[in-house]
Amino acid sequence: MRKLVVLVLVVSLLFSLTACSSQQPAKEAQKEEAAPQKEEKKWPIDGKEIRIIVVYKEGGASHRSAMLLKKFIDQKKLLSEPVVVVAMPGANTVLGQEEVLKAKPDGHTILLHHNAMVNAAALGKYDFNYDDFKQVAQVWKSPIILAAKKDAPYDNFAELLAYIKEHPGEVKWAWSHLGGNTHFNSYLIFDKAGIDPDKDIQPIVTSGGAQSAQYLAGGMCDVALELPSSFAEYVKAGEFKVLGQSGATEQPMFGKTILPFKEQGADYAYELRMLLHAPKDTPDWIIDEWNKVLKEVVNDPEYIEVNEKEMNTVEFLAGEEATKAFAQEAINAEYIAEKIKKAMAEAAAK
Repeated sequence: MRKLVVLVLVVSLLFSLTACSSQQPAKEAQKEEAAPQKEEKKWPIDGKEIRIIVVYKEGGASHRSAMLLKKFIDQKKLLSEPVVVVAMPGANTVLGQEEVLKAKPDGHTILLHHNAMVNAAALGKYDFNYDDFKQVAQVWKSPIILAAKKDAPYDNFAELLAYIKEHPGEVKWAWSHLGGNTHFNSYLIFDKAGIDPDKDIQPIVTSGGAQSAQYLAGGMCDVALELPSSFAEYVKAGEFKVLGQSGATEQPMFGKTILPFKEQGADYAYELRMLLHAPKDTPDWIIDEWNKVLKEVVNDPEYIEVNEKEMNTVEFLAGEEATKAFAQEAINAEYIAEKIKKAMAEAAAK
C-alpha cells in the first residue's frame, strides 16, 4: 500500500512539472505577442511632396541655388517623393520664413536662406532668428567682393582707402538693399578701416546685384560691393577690376589672386553662407536623412562646377557645424547692426 501511495505522488509531481514547463513557453509567447511593435522610421512620407522655400523672387541667387539642388536630387533619384522649389518673397522675407517656422517638423518643408536672416534679425525687423530653426546643412559659401571700373585710380582696396582719405566725400560707394548682406559688409569695412560713411564716402543704395553692376558700368557709382556672380560678366570682359574680398584668406578669382580686406586695412572676415533650415522640432534622424541626400549632391563634380561658375565655393557643413558657422556671422551682424541703426536714425532725423 505504501509503495502505491509513493508511486501516485511521484506521478503527480512529474505531471505538475511537465504542465508548468509546457505553460512557460506559452506565457513567453503571449508576452512577445503583447509587446508593442517599434514604429518603423520612414522618410519621406509616401505621397507628400518636399518643398524648398526661397524668400526671394525667381531667378535670383537663392532661387538658382534651390533649383540646382532640386535638379541633382531628381537626376540622381535621391528621394522617393517630388521636390518642389517655392519662391515666397514678401513682407521683408518674413512670409517664406514663417511658412517654415509654422510647418510640420517632418522634413517636407525646408528653408534655403543665407546671412540676410541674421542681419534683419539684428536690425529688429522680425522677432525670430536662426536659432528658432534647426540648421540642416550648409551647401556653399562665398565672399563679398568690391569692384571698380577698369580706369579707376586705384587697383586694390589699400589704394582705395588711401584715395578716400585724400579725397573725403568724393567716392560714391554702392551696396544693395538697406539691411542686406552688402550693406552690413560695407559698414564692417567702414568700421574696421576707419571710414566715416557720413563724411568720407557718398553712399548709394541699389535694388540688387544687377543694378549695382549697371550703376558701376554707367558711372553712377565709383565702387560697388556685391557677390562675385553679380560682377562676373563685367570682370571677365575687362570692364571691372576687383579691389578686394571679404574672405579670411587670399582667393583665386577670375584668373587672379584677390587679397582679403583684412590684409589691406580692414581687419575682418565674412562669408555669405547658404544653408538649409528646418522647423525647430524636426527629429535628428530626419536631419540625418537630409544630410545623406545633400552629401550625394555636393560631392557631384558637375554640381561643384556649376557653383564655381557662380563664384560659389562648395563647402558642406552638417547640422551643428553649420549652426556654429552661422552663429559667428550672427555675432558680426549684432555688432554692426548697432552702427547701422544709429546711422539710419541720424539720417531720418535730418
